Amino acid sequence: MCGIATILSNKKISDCEKEYFKKIIEESSVRGLHSFGISHVKNNELVTKKFYEILECIDYFKKNVDGAFIYHNRYSTSGDWKNENNNQPLTDGKNAIVFNGVISMKTKEQMEAEYSIELKNDNDGEIFLNKLENPLKFLTQKKEEISIAALYIKNNKVYAIRNSKRPLWYAEKFNSIFIASTKDILKRSGFSKINCTDVYKIYDYDKLKKKKTRIHRLSYSNDEQWGYRPSEQLPALHSKQI
Repeated sequence: MCGIATILSNKKISDCEKEYFKKIIEESSVRGLHSFGISHVKNNELVTKKFYEILECIDYFKKNVDGAFIYHNRYSTSGDWKNENNNQPLTDGKNAIVFNGVISMKTKEQMEAEYSIELKNDNDGEIFLNKLENPLKFLTQKKEEISIAALYIKNNKVYAIRNSKRPLWYAEKFNSIFIASTKDILKRSGFSKINCTDVYKIYDYDKLKKKKTRIHRLSYSNDEQWGYRPSEQLPALHSKQI
């Protein structure tokens, strides 16, 4: 059960915002320690970096990211996480995605045949990367098969989307919008007034800023509902710990 996160903003990311996001990275680690990655826009170019140590990822984020970005930490369920190409973010050089969920359980060869694409790795998220021209159409057409919450960079802007099978939560601070996989992650990171995005809606900063707050009676409020149980120990993959 991987973690995804970002900050949606109409301004340069401040040092205070970076400190809050550092906490989100730390709290998101309950959802996976196999790998960590960031795609961000720097001087109108897309830059993607992947790490096996959480502290290295945090250090890179604090020193290099000040604009549009997406973040991912992985709990590997398929595809060799030791092969960096299988880890997120996935990018084609112009666009990048991070996601939590399942797009296809088929083999690489079967996915290539079904979608008429040549996959560069064993990550089914590459299918979604190839559908960013109209991601909403793709998700609604395949809604019975796909479970997804995703963040992606397209034309140097960050967008958020999900379907009914995966949550995506957000909270405002410093006139920016912080997004994470679960309500608990944001709560533990010091946020209040936390809300869930609507299904089958594409949000950027402006659209999510205007969104009317709703009461979500079906609350995906903890990680246990999405496959993580605190009693279970994640493998000690790294020498450095938080």
